[in-house]
Amino acid sequence: MTSEDVLDLSNTVLRCEPCKIYNITQLQCLLNKISGLFLVHFNTRNLVKNLSRITDWLNSSPIFPDIIAISETKLFGDKHTMVSIKGYSFIHKNSFTDAGGAGLYIKTELMFREQPDLNLNDANVEDLWFELFSPFKESRIIGTMYFHPNNSDNEFN
Repeated sequence: MTSEDVLDLSNTVLRCEPCKIYNITQLQCLLNKISGLFLVHFNTRNLVKNLSRITDWLNSSPIFPDIIAISETKLFGDKHTMVSIKGYSFIHKNSFTDAGGAGLYIKTELMFREQPDLNLNDANVEDLWFELFSPFKESRIIGTMYFHPNNSDNEFN
């Protein structure tokens, strides 16, 4: 790896909120405090099998997330046709194994474009990226990935 291959962020200001893990009850309590873009992530361990848990949570929620990132979808073949959620577009990448996979539900009123050129193209990772357009602000690049746990963290990093 040469110095040209390394992304220099030393002069870049990144605004990141601390990442925390919440259970569904805790997340429900936070909903009245949310403003801006609302994203959630679920590791479903099988989206077809656990879709009802997500839709039950959505049906009990006063606010719908703008984006729902999914890891470990375990989708293959045409199973993606069984996991639609009303009001959301669904994009996904199947796994080449019986585990893994990545998916994104994006509110239908949001304008976006998939960005396959940003994919890592790594056999140990399923990743999806898209550009979210806003009429008032700069566009944003958003993605999700599933990293197979049998692989080396050091190699991935």
